[in-house]
Amino acid sequence: MRIHFFTDYFRPEPPPPAHHIAERARIWASLGHDVTVITNHPNYPEGLIYPGHRNLMRSLESVDGYRVLRVWTYVAHHTARLGKLADHASYCASAVAQALRLEQPDAVVATSPHLFCGVAGALYARIRGRPLLLEVRDLWPDSVLPRGSASYRTFKILERFIYREAAAVSVLTPAFEDHVLGEGARRAVTIVGGADTARFRPGDAPPGVREGLGLEGKFVIGYPGTLGTAHDIEFLINVASRLAQTQLRFLLIGGGPFMERAQAAASNQCPGMISFLPTQPPERMPDWWRAMDAGLVLLRKTEAMRTVIPSKIFECMATGLPTIFIGPRGAGSRVVEDHCAGIVLDDPDPARVAEQLAALVSDRERVRALSAGALAASPRFTRERQAEATIAVLRELTSEMQR
Repeated sequence: MRIHFFTDYFRPEPPPPAHHIAERARIWASLGHDVTVITNHPNYPEGLIYPGHRNLMRSLESVDGYRVLRVWTYVAHHTARLGKLADHASYCASAVAQALRLEQPDAVVATSPHLFCGVAGALYARIRGRPLLLEVRDLWPDSVLPRGSASYRTFKILERFIYREAAAVSVLTPAFEDHVLGEGARRAVTIVGGADTARFRPGDAPPGVREGLGLEGKFVIGYPGTLGTAHDIEFLINVASRLAQTQLRFLLIGGGPFMERAQAAASNQCPGMISFLPTQPPERMPDWWRAMDAGLVLLRKTEAMRTVIPSKIFECMATGLPTIFIGPRGAGSRVVEDHCAGIVLDDPDPARVAEQLAALVSDRERVRALSAGALAASPRFTRERQAEATIAVLRELTSEMQR
């Protein structure tokens, strides 16, 4: 099958979808599929083209058995709202124009957010006369924009357009299905995410990793990823400020619009309790996971956050680490609790959450049991299973179009 995949974020950029898509593309190519990823020249989050790359109108490269078509975009820092809008819109125009120079695909996949990526996939699939599978990773704009605002109303138009254009919409959690169907999707299918278990697996961290951060002898709860509007960093700082007399410490790795603000607040309110590292190279991330004793999911307690299943849960499972889920009960918390793979802390009082974390750290037998539960659940949530499920949907869509 010849698949053209539209995604604005892609390796070596740090957001998790950039790596999840690359892993699936590699798996599809290993199974004999002809895959082309249509993406930008890497620049996120600083808004600077990465060394070794140029913001050309078009460049084509081969990676791990599949092709990567990189197209020109207007480059802007992730905090520049108008600049990012121009970035996203320019990706849509460039991606469609340059993809039309490729051979005819059998199927088209586009991932959302951002919505302009979905628009690119919808326009391209319509021109080519091929089925579009739209992947919805987040209920954008509902999860990020205030309802009733002009921006919200504008982006709802785009959202409904791409839902109607897609032959099917795949979602990461069943909780999204009613939403996408209610907004006009013809068909919704849940394809749960997973981890690359060839890379993320139990083991010891390289010598000196924890020591270099002053974390030797500590119980380290780690959070690798972007900090944004969905993540309740203020709550975490309040919790951490109550744990100075314990062996527990937090490690945050990554970037995002709130990372600098978080560093300043932590320095004032809980000095020494939270270590910060910039975004790390993807090949180093398994080592950083192994330097942790538990992984952290941190979500604001909103209705929208009840529906998400963060991919960090699956990387925790693959590495054999319990998940510390701080957020509202919902789809994500159920994955953790149903598989005895961690603890869910939904109490709004930071003092009580701190007490529960201190109790966990002092109960190493419970930690070991949760780690075992996480590792036992890991085979159910792998990148291979996600890739195979997606191919099954694409085969069905192309078969239906040929009838």
